[in-house]
Amino acid sequence: KLISICHKGDIVVSQDYGVAAMALGKGAYAIHQSGKWYTNENIDQMLMERHLNKKARRASGKNHLKGPRKRIAEDDERFRESFEKRKPLGDAIHRRIMKSFRTYMVVGGMPQAVDAYVSGKSYEQIDFVKRNILSLYEEDLAKYDTENREKASVIYRTIPEQLENKNSHFKLSMVDKNARYQNYMDAVSFISEAMIGNECINVTKPEVALELFADRSNFKLYMGDTGLLVTQIMKNRDSTDEDLYKALIIDNLGINQGMIVENIVAQMLRAAGHGLYFHEYLYVPEGTTREKKYEIDFMIVKKKKICPIEVKSSNYMSHKSFDYLLQKYQLKCEHRFIIYTKDLKYQDGIMYIPIYMTMLL
Repeated sequence: KLISICHKGDIVVSQDYGVAAMALGKGAYAIHQSGKWYTNENIDQMLMERHLNKKARRASGKNHLKGPRKRIAEDDERFRESFEKRKPLGDAIHRRIMKSFRTYMVVGGMPQAVDAYVSGKSYEQIDFVKRNILSLYEEDLAKYDTENREKASVIYRTIPEQLENKNSHFKLSMVDKNARYQNYMDAVSFISEAMIGNECINVTKPEVALELFADRSNFKLYMGDTGLLVTQIMKNRDSTDEDLYKALIIDNLGINQGMIVENIVAQMLRAAGHGLYFHEYLYVPEGTTREKKYEIDFMIVKKKKICPIEVKSSNYMSHKSFDYLLQKYQLKCEHRFIIYTKDLKYQDGIMYIPIYMTMLL
């Protein structure tokens, strides 16, 4: 009821993170009853932590599955210590966290979807909830398009297809063969500002002041919620089989999971307060005569130094793009990170971190 009467510029007071997220999505301000403001930078992190702290309590007849013990301060300290001291968590702990994290990826952080999961609903029922959310988004975007003579709904609808492109670059030609960036820039900004999408912009030089070198006509656009991306990918199916979701959770599904992993990394980086930037460059490797194009998936700044980030969804651990970046620009990086699905390790001056540790960057 509250969200249905909420409008842009209103102030919503609530202790419910889900209500706060929906209020922010409508352009309203949201504040906790304790006085803490919810922002576009902290709400995703709050929703994710809430989800990871609550495992599904599934009822089956008279039986009720016991959830995990409550997370305590020592758990948080162990998690951060692993990151800061470059110590692996160990195979058993890593696998358990990865399974929970994959569940979060496919369910997503939308309050209605999380509530359905916690209530013990099937994955098919959860997917139905998310399809309804996507329908509501499309209705709101269509209304925005009508009022502003824009095409935000078309742009949003093509995100999954765009992420399947090589390097995930957004191609306006897939929206309209005659499209020009200046005619769509406001729609793209609206999607990002409404928190239903995350815009990642190319920088022409890897300098600390990333925004000064932003080339906004060359961009990527990720879904704001990775669970909704999963539903978008599966939307063409008549129904969503339980085995389909379970296969995705255990990493045994024959679809492009790279786009899903990259999307969740973008989502977590933005939730941690980072702007989203990437960098593509030309370089002539030693022993060759032809320039080749290379790309760094994400670039952030820590301690006034550039930190390049590569995302790997497979076991392919090549890091040529890192090596050539340092050679081309003579960069002094604070850290180099490869985000992947295995346990933490430090090798060849590169920090390999599991996806769930992205929140610590």
